[in-house]
Amino acid sequence: MMECRSNCRATVIEIQKILDHQRMECIDLLEPEKGSFILIDRTTAARSVRFTRLLSWLAHYPYFSRLANNGVEVPDFVFAEFMETLRDSFRKERRKHKELAIKDYLSENFGVFCDLIYDLSREKNIAALKAMDLHQCKAIYKITGSYADIKKILDTKPDFEKRKRYPEEENVSGAHYYSWLRRGQSKALEKDMPLHFQHKDESKEGVGTMGNVSLFPDRLVIEVFTKQKYAFAKTMVGKFFGENLKLQNEAVVDLAKQQAAKIEDNYEDYVQERILEKEESGSKDIPIEIERELLQKTHKRHYTIFLDEKIPALDDMTPRAAAADPQMRPRLIELMKQHLKGIERQNKDRELGLNIDWVLDELSLSELK
Repeated sequence: MMECRSNCRATVIEIQKILDHQRMECIDLLEPEKGSFILIDRTTAARSVRFTRLLSWLAHYPYFSRLANNGVEVPDFVFAEFMETLRDSFRKERRKHKELAIKDYLSENFGVFCDLIYDLSREKNIAALKAMDLHQCKAIYKITGSYADIKKILDTKPDFEKRKRYPEEENVSGAHYYSWLRRGQSKALEKDMPLHFQHKDESKEGVGTMGNVSLFPDRLVIEVFTKQKYAFAKTMVGKFFGENLKLQNEAVVDLAKQQAAKIEDNYEDYVQERILEKEESGSKDIPIEIERELLQKTHKRHYTIFLDEKIPALDDMTPRAAAADPQMRPRLIELMKQHLKGIERQNKDRELGLNIDWVLDELSLSELK
């Protein structure tokens, strides 16, 4: 027993299966040729899903293995760069010390590589947010013509659907509130959107949203959350309402830039905010049966499109094409592991019963079931 503990080394593991409340089937990504082993750790089993990767200290015993700490999860979006940095750093050090093993090197520099995960995650999050079109765009139009004509358009055009006032919206007597939907003339926006955001059959696929419209006695306010939608919305306001409205004021707030600044200022607080938001969003008053049915339909539609959609991570090949290409197959497997992780996390947290085994069958990836 003491000998096993003394041979404890730092490594990177990947969970292949959660067997029960404490046992997991895992592989060592620094020694994959040794095959799978059984890891016993209740804390890790409770918080993990398949294909979770951990940087941790690992001790092998005759019939099972144990972690010497809870481990640090290596997020998917930094995993490739993390492993490349680890291997490159090890190769440089090995030129000086020919007998050095990668696990010994990692053990000696464990804190450095824990920090690397943190730094890479922070940098990638900042870069992703700065590249994102997430803008709160609001335009206020003064009513210069017929209020009745404006309301008639909002009440009769399929682009608009009456709704209740949101709590954060201004409460004015005689005001009317609408959702602006991507149907009618506004459906034209979808031709410039990715395929999975397009809705060809509203009866089966639902309808996408543009934003919100508020009609007050003296003004009309529109609010959307991307610059792309905002440019389109202003054009459509001109077409729908013409001289009945005159732009009075507008504001565009870069929400993504604000979030990126939060990360740069204090990444720990940002992460805690995201955790709290996730917990609060999970307690919404939607019956689980309805949420489950809606998400299952959404996933079915999404993955039906996904199979034949060009994917940047696959060099713009479709998943079907990548499945037939031996050179692309490893990248397809990695991509689908990430998808499965996300789905199984949702199932674990909210019991949604989402399943994409049929997608794995289409791609001949039965090994991921």
